[in-house]
Amino acid sequence: MPAIYAAMARVLGAHLSQFIIGLFIATMGFVAHRFKQRNQRWYGMVEVMIGIVSGFSIAFGMVPSHVVLAQWASLIGCSYVIARGLNNVSDAKARVLLAP
Repeated sequence: MPAIYAAMARVLGAHLSQFIIGLFIATMGFVAHRFKQRNQRWYGMVEVMIGIVSGFSIAFGMVPSHVVLAQWASLIGCSYVIARGLNNVSDAKARVLLAP
């Protein structure tokens, strides 16, 4: 990902690249919202997988002599994403059981 951003910044300039990334993230948020509305169970499972993969990615990037607060905060965020995902899976199952 850093290589993609560096290439974008080189071609488009830093500010336009940052704007495009922000727009992409906002769009992904809207897409995620629609995905959750359509299939909450699968959305929750995707959340869990993203949390696990992100957590391992951050953990393997930590250097014992130089661990920063942002890494620990990101790891805590990953646990929150996993918990939210499990909650979405649980809510979807409960909704299926309550449906007539």
